[in-house]
Amino acid sequence: YESEGQRHDSFGIQEQDITTAILKVTDARAKVVYFLTGHGERGIDDFGEQGLNRLKQALERDAFQVKPLNLAITDTVPADATVLVIARPTQPLLEHEHRAILRYLLDAGKALIAQDPGLPEVFDNIMTAYRMRFRGDVIIDPASSLMGDPGAIVVQNYPFSLITQGLPMTIFPQAQSIEILDDTNMPAFTIRPLLESSDRSWGETNFTDPRVRFDQGEDYPGPLAMGVTVDSQAPLTPERAETKTSTKTRLVVVGDSDFMSNSFIGSTGNLDLTLNAINWLAEQEELVSIRPKDVQQRQLILTAGQARLVMYSSMIFLPLVVLAFGVAIWWNRR
Repeated sequence: YESEGQRHDSFGIQEQDITTAILKVTDARAKVVYFLTGHGERGIDDFGEQGLNRLKQALERDAFQVKPLNLAITDTVPADATVLVIARPTQPLLEHEHRAILRYLLDAGKALIAQDPGLPEVFDNIMTAYRMRFRGDVIIDPASSLMGDPGAIVVQNYPFSLITQGLPMTIFPQAQSIEILDDTNMPAFTIRPLLESSDRSWGETNFTDPRVRFDQGEDYPGPLAMGVTVDSQAPLTPERAETKTSTKTRLVVVGDSDFMSNSFIGSTGNLDLTLNAINWLAEQEELVSIRPKDVQQRQLILTAGQARLVMYSSMIFLPLVVLAFGVAIWWNRR
């Protein structure tokens, strides 16, 4: 593939290979995704269950360069950053790191933030600046959960978004909810739920009682947002706007990071959700709309209701049908 002096050799014949090759030769700008490090985050070179190496490989197939970023040794997010990913820091960010990330976002930056429940709050300044906050609860959803575990959320219905359009169900082993704050006084600013639990769910705040139940006045009633998108016009000066390829700030915030780990990213729609989110952040909507499908072995994961249906139909219904046919044939031959 060649365009305006740029050449990329590709021997693949899949849609993903062709799309990646076309993007590489038609876009002169390097697309770089930085993953924040230094605070116990999930690692892009970690091949274990908790790591993000499978995500790194998928991003590279989508023509992204993937690099680590340690803000302890630099004062700014690099100028070539297309998207900054912050995946489950377990230690607080330093004050100058908060300032660096906020400066990056105000300068038309793009970021994916994913944080598990039960960890120290490290995003207060960033989240408040963009009119949201993590509640620090754990979402319980008996109506849509994985194999009878009400804390493992299965999302099958989505609010309207280009990121989730046509997406199959996604799995979040444990998630916290996100509260959207009042945004009426912010012009050119849009914040929307991306992922929601069912209306029978709640946000559990009592972690000492072994009984899991909804407590009126203490827990948060569902449906609950566990993912949020922000699309905002960045406050750039006219001179700065002329030098930028984008004048938008975009955020995707999710109250769970397990969904994109090596353990779960291959489950149903988790990989598509993660790649769609990053491509939307990078303003590559053409890759969101024609999401290439990975050729790989996928697990079939059923909800508790679906598992019971399969069990009852295979162990009771089908044998009864066979028995009924046998009895009918025997009766006719008498």
